[in-house]
Order: sequence, then C-alpha cells, then structure tokens
Amino acid sequence: MAQHRGANTDTAMGDSTVTPSIGNAFPYFLSLAIFPLLAYAALEGSWWIAAPYLYLMIPDVLDPLSGVDERNMDPRSTLDRQLFWYKLSLWAWAVLWPATLVFALWQILVSGHLSTWESVFLALVLTAVAQASFIVGHELIHRRVVWERRIGEFVLASVSYPTYASEHIYVHHSLACTPGDPGSAPKGVSYWQYLPREVRSNLAGAWRFEHQMLARRHRPVWHYTNPFWRYLIETAAWYGLLYWMGGAWAVLIYVILCSGVILSMKLINYVQHYGLRRIRLPNGRYERVRTWHSWSAAYRLSNWFFYNMQRHPDHHVAPSRRYPLLQHRGDDAAPQLPGSYVEMAGLALFPRRWFRKMDPLVDRWRAHFYPQIDDWSAYDSPATAERPDSFEVITEIFATAPRLAAPRGSTAPRNCWTVCRRGSSPISIYRKALDRIRAGDADPESAHLS
Repeated sequence: MAQHRGANTDTAMGDSTVTPSIGNAFPYFLSLAIFPLLAYAALEGSWWIAAPYLYLMIPDVLDPLSGVDERNMDPRSTLDRQLFWYKLSLWAWAVLWPATLVFALWQILVSGHLSTWESVFLALVLTAVAQASFIVGHELIHRRVVWERRIGEFVLASVSYPTYASEHIYVHHSLACTPGDPGSAPKGVSYWQYLPREVRSNLAGAWRFEHQMLARRHRPVWHYTNPFWRYLIETAAWYGLLYWMGGAWAVLIYVILCSGVILSMKLINYVQHYGLRRIRLPNGRYERVRTWHSWSAAYRLSNWFFYNMQRHPDHHVAPSRRYPLLQHRGDDAAPQLPGSYVEMAGLALFPRRWFRKMDPLVDRWRAHFYPQIDDWSAYDSPATAERPDSFEVITEIFATAPRLAAPRGSTAPRNCWTVCRRGSSPISIYRKALDRIRAGDADPESAHLS
C-alpha cells in the first residue's frame, strides 16, 4: 500500500546526526538579536527603525546561500535536560518580546519623541516581529509543563489570539487534512477563498470544544476552569495597557496591527497543508496523520531563526516533541516545498502564480503516496468542507451524477455547493436525487437537486 511508504513516523535518523550542545544550540539564539535592535530603534527613531526589519529579512535573502540542513537529533536517546540551551533561547524570546513590545509602545504613545512617520514604521516593524513571536507562542502551548503553556498563551494574547491555544491543539491537530478542518486548504482554493472560513471557524471551534469538555464534566460553560476566562484576562491586560498609554485610537490601531499578524499566520497555515488530504477509511474514519500530510522545507537559516517551523510534518506526528528534536523528512516521507515557508507565503498571495507552482506538486504527491486513488474530487469539494459528515453521500454524487456535484460558481441550479450553503439536509436531498437517477427518471448529466 502506498500509505505505508516513507520513513518511520517516530524518527528519521540518517547518516548525519546532531548531538545536543551549547555550540549546536547557538544558531537558535541568532533571532534574539532583533530585540536590542528594536529597543534602539524605539529610542533613536530615524533610519534605525529599518535595522530590526532588515535583520528579520536575513533568512529570506540568505536562505539560498546558506543551503539546507537535513541533520536530525535522535529523540530516543536525547534527554529533556540535555535541551536546556535550546529551551533557553525560546524562553528568552518569550520574555524579551513582551518587555520590548511595552518599551516600544511607550516610546510611540507616551514619550512623544518620535515623529508620525517614525511611529507608523516602528508599529509596522513591531507587527513583523510579532509574527515571529507567534511561532514561539505556538511552540510553548504544545509543552506538557503548565507554566510554559501559560507563557505561550500570554505571548499569543499579545497579538489578540490566545484562543489559538485551544483551537490549534484540540481542533486543528485532530482534523488536519480532512474536509472538517478549516485550516487545511483543499487543492484549487486560493488563500483569499480559504481565509474567511478559517477566521470564522477558529473562534467558534475553540469555544465549541471547550464547551463540550465542560459538559462532559457536568460543569456550566461559565465555570472557572473554562480557559476562555484566562484568554479574556490575558487579552484585556494588553488592551488595558494600550488604552492607558494612548486612549481609544491606540486600541483601534492595535486591533488593526494584531489582525495583520493573525492573517499572516493564517497564510502560513494555508501553505503548510495546501492540497494534502488524509484518506477516508471504510469504517468512516480518516487515516491517522502521517508525515506526508504537511509540506516540508529544510532551509537552514529559516529554521534557525524560526525554531524549525518548516519541519511541520514531524510536528504533526509528534506534537509534543520540542523543536530541536523535530525530524527532517525527505522526499520519500514528506512533500518538499520549492522555497522556504516565508517565500511560499508571499507567492500564495497571488492565486494564479500559486496554483501554477503548487498544483502540479500536489498531483505528484497524490500519485506518489496514493496511486490507488484516481478521483480526488470529493476531497477537494467545497460541499464536503461545508458538510464533512456527508462525505460518503457527496462521493456517491460525484461518481453517479457529476452535474449534481458541480463546483462552486457553477450554473447548475442546485449543486452540492448551493445545497450545503443553504443549510439543507444534504443526505435526504442527495438520496432522493440518486433514487430518481437509478430509477431512470433523471439523467445523471442534467439532474438537479430539488
């Protein structure tokens, strides 16, 4: 079976391994130099404001020159205490980011020594650094130690998105690469089409999960153990600070900047799983997540600066694994992007160029890992995304009556997409239509859902 191709999902040890040491951990401290540059830019203004931004762009410029790093650290023989220096880099970012953010905001809103253009550009630089801080927050919320998870939440709250801690771990990780996951874009869906559902579903998905967990424990939704209370307090603390510093206008601008950070994070999510799908099994469940359900990249500098973010395939098969232990997966175990995550995220903003580059790679992935599957239309259908519980019925529609399964925007009077969007019960409607087709009362190529 093609599903069993590739390296072992626990480890991917090759001939070249990395041993935990101060020297090998040092590259992960490089990104921390952004904070003294940012603080000095806030103090001096002028062209110094460009310094932290240019420093953050180093991976984008030098990735092709620095090459790739496909070495792995052995997670089976490495003890957690051996990773102290790696953890220290992450903890340092989690401490330095809130402190530097508050310092820079004070210079912008209170001290008054920066001109308008300096304040605007410094705010944009803070937004860029906040995007990297999101990666740190993501790493920390996956930790088993409670205090690390709480710090991760606080970092995420600095960009107004602590609910990500619930949605990402308990919704995205369980549904990744299935039609039920808004964060996994099917083939042919652009970032701009993907974005509204992803944003709309995230908060609702996190709330729904926490509500269900409380209900199982026979607790009301307002019980103090509901993490949404923490999320509210953490976010309110940041907004209270902004209002105290600069009033309502400062809060409004902060909302806009945080929205930009969240949208950029959604862009990375879009890249990480675009077009990749887990197969529906005969028992109605999806196969477990494998390394080939995320796009990988091995660019050395990007992984140093952003804590191995591009080793996403291994993150999904071992979510609690710390970033230095994440394994690089080769072509036989994970699809490889033609560029770094940041480079591909920029390309995803332009749908035609994105599809031209990525859709052939998705087709190649499907032929390599699932040669037994010829028809992926149900996995890519917007109707399946709207009604993931009706997967079998929609698959039957695609096989029996292609007209009924016309894509979004089709001229068909009642296709799968319009039925699902109108909230109808697709199972009963589809069954009725299929019965008519089988009885010879309707042509599969022209039948309508009615």
